[in-house]
Amino acid sequence: MVDFDKVRLDKEERELEDSFERGEWKSVENLDAEMKRYRNYARSSSNRTADEAAARKDSTVPAAD
Repeated sequence: MVDFDKVRLDKEERELEDSFERGEWKSVENLDAEMKRYRNYARSSSNRTADEAAARKDSTVPAAD
């Protein structure tokens, strides 16, 4: 089990934690639909990144002697 009192957070993580503790976060209406939406964003981004990497690999040419 993790002792969260001993976990060191970076600056961004501390800002997020502070924001949450101040009650600045709101629940979304349709959680399942929102999760599906963002999962699709991530999947699309991942596919695009893989396609771009493959295109770069295909476009490289060996160095001339």
